[in-house]
Amino acid sequence: FNISEYNEFCTLPDNICVDANSEIVVEFSMLARASSLDKILKLLSFDFHLITAQNITFSKKFAEGKNTIESKFVSRNANVDVNFEGQPPVLVGEWFDIRLKLQSKEVADATKVEVTCWLRDGG
Repeated sequence: FNISEYNEFCTLPDNICVDANSEIVVEFSMLARASSLDKILKLLSFDFHLITAQNITFSKKFAEGKNTIESKFVSRNANVDVNFEGQPPVLVGEWFDIRLKLQSKEVADATKVEVTCWLRDGG
């Protein structure tokens, strides 16, 4: 990749098999980093090795602007629903349990989630 820190995500842990006259889809999961925001990630080349034939490696390099595979990192709102599950009414001086239900609709895990609440008197 043109952003080298993403190269570590493009190694398959297991050997794959491609049958004759067939095709397969290979997927890699990448964790987008905040430092990449508004940058374009481009696939510059890829290699694959044949295990059945020693020392044979096929390489494909992509020329700039021709058949390039690229994606831009953009910010967006998180796909998380937040629902309030408190039990009103609350009397003055009474303790009140605040329950927020977070439901993620993201395709990846969310880590280091912080929830901050501001309370004010409704009177």
